[in-house]
Amino acid sequence: MRFAIIISKLDPAAMNDKARFLESFPFKELAEEFDSNRVYELDGKEDNADSVKIYTINDRHVFRENLDKEIDADFFVFATTHKSTAGVKCLSVHVTGNWGKAELGGKEKQLCIAHAAYFREMFLELVKQAKEAGIGYEVSVEQTHHGPFLEKPVLFVEIGCSESEWKDEEAAKVITKTLMNVLKRKIEEKKSVIVLGGGHYNQAANKIMINTEYAVSHICAKFLLGCLDEGMLKQAMQKSIPEPEMVVLDWKGLGQHKQHVKELLEKTGIKSERYKNLKAQHS
Repeated sequence: MRFAIIISKLDPAAMNDKARFLESFPFKELAEEFDSNRVYELDGKEDNADSVKIYTINDRHVFRENLDKEIDADFFVFATTHKSTAGVKCLSVHVTGNWGKAELGGKEKQLCIAHAAYFREMFLELVKQAKEAGIGYEVSVEQTHHGPFLEKPVLFVEIGCSESEWKDEEAAKVITKTLMNVLKRKIEEKKSVIVLGGGHYNQAANKIMINTEYAVSHICAKFLLGCLDEGMLKQAMQKSIPEPEMVVLDWKGLGQHKQHVKELLEKTGIKSERYKNLKAQHS
């Protein structure tokens, strides 16, 4: 597997991450350039990685569409800031894509590829590293959202939610150690599920990956369920690795969309389970 770590020069958390990558891990500077910036490669072949390279771009991550057509890699990881008005110090992971309008990069009603086993592994490793570092950050997965649009598996790994956190070197050390640990190890494929309902910071998805053997691929939170139609649900199934066994419903978190979601599942014939029942099976 060839991994590309993407850093934006316009993103303070990304540049913080880049500095920690280069000071803590054996990356070598290559003669190769991208966007007139030097490319770095992890020295030595790892168990699971044919290569791990750092690419620095000059524009914002979310608007750099089709980067997989410019960089020859199998998997793209974007190290970025996370912005929120909540004021909560957090580290987060999510897949990209738009359930509805493309308001922040990407394409309207187009999802990217979610590799569920890597999503799960990245989240669980981030939880572990944050706890061991004792940095006082919450760790969560987020629903599928924003750009850029790529046709290769994508993960965003973020530091939030304000400038003081973006420049926090200890938080960046947690991010970079997490990425290195995950990208270097052999990841076992997991049974995957799609999650519907709940919040943007998706507690049901967090608990599924902590407490069950399932990995989560795409997540559609309650406030975007109005965008969910038969085509988008099928697309979420098709753009998941592996194809999900079922949809997990945060039933209370579906709000006023319960009947809409129920009808969609009946039309598509996709198996579903309520989160509380899934939890009971693994308790």
